[in-house]
Amino acid sequence: MEQIVYSIVIPHYNCPDLLVRCLNSIPEQTDIQVIIADDYSDNREYIESRISSLGRTNVEYHYLDKGWAGHARNIGMSLARGKWIIFCDADDYFTSSAFSDFHRYKDSDADIVYFKHNAAYTDSGKPCLRFPIRNEAIEEYLIKRNEKTLNGILYRDVVPWAKMFRNSFLKHYGFLYDEIRSNEDVMFVVSCNTHASRVEVSKSIVYTITMRPGSLTMSVNRENMFTGFGVAIRYSKFVKSMGHPEYCIRLLSHVRLAYKYYGLKEALRYIKDANNKNISIFSGLKFTIKELISKYNNSKNPDYYNG
Repeated sequence: MEQIVYSIVIPHYNCPDLLVRCLNSIPEQTDIQVIIADDYSDNREYIESRISSLGRTNVEYHYLDKGWAGHARNIGMSLARGKWIIFCDADDYFTSSAFSDFHRYKDSDADIVYFKHNAAYTDSGKPCLRFPIRNEAIEEYLIKRNEKTLNGILYRDVVPWAKMFRNSFLKHYGFLYDEIRSNEDVMFVVSCNTHASRVEVSKSIVYTITMRPGSLTMSVNRENMFTGFGVAIRYSKFVKSMGHPEYCIRLLSHVRLAYKYYGLKEALRYIKDANNKNISIFSGLKFTIKELISKYNNSKNPDYYNG
C-alpha cells in the first residue's frame, strides 16, 4: 500500500456544489488522503450523494456535531495520516499545477512550506484581490532573504491555506484551532509560524481563494465581529510578547466598524473588553509609508476585499 504523502483537510458547511468543485481540483492519487469534516450541514444525505457520485476512492466524509470551522479542522487533523497536512476551504480550490508544486517539496525538512495564492469571484471566476499582503510578503522575502522579510511572512501570513504543514510538527506541539465562531485560524497559524524550526518559501501559486456573498468572511454579524475583536487582542498581545509590536492589529478599526454597524453601545463594549484585557485600542495604529501606499493602491481596485 502506497504511503500517504498529503492529507487535505477540508471543513465544510452547506456549500456542496462548491465542495465538489474543490474536490475536482484535487488529483485522485493513492498518496493523497482527502478528509471532509462537515460542520453539521443541513442536508447530509444530499452531500453524501454528491460526493459518492464522484466515485473517488481517496475521499473520506465525516459528519460532525456543530462546532464551527475550528472544530472541523481539528477533527480533520486528528484523522490525517499523511506526511504533510494541507488545509483548504470548501469554497476555494487548488490551481492546476498545485500538486506538481507540492511534489517538489515533499522531501523537504521544513516544518512549513509557504506558497502564493490568487483570488476569484466564486460565481464568475473573474479575478479579484484578497489578502494581497501575504503575496507581497512572500515576494519581498524571495527578493531579499533576511530576518525582517521573513518576519513579514511569519507575522502577517495568518491564514492556513496555501501552505504545507509537516504533520509530525503539528502533532509534536499539539497545535489546535480555536473552536470559536470566527477567526479561529489566526492564533493557530501564528503559533505554527513562530515555532517552526525551518521554513521554505515558494513563488508558485497553488491556491485560489474565492469571494462568495453570504460566506462567513463576507457577512456582518455582531457576535462574529466581537469574537474577531477578541482574537485581534490575543494576536496583538502575542506579537508584543515576541518583541514585534509593529505587527499589532489595528484595534481601533474594529471599534470603528462596531460603531458603524451597531452603534455607540457596541463600540463601548469593545473598548471595555480591551480595557479588561489590558491593551489599548490604539495598538497597531502605526503605519509605514510603504503600507500606506499599498493600502491606497489596493483600495482603488474595485475588486479588492481585505478579508
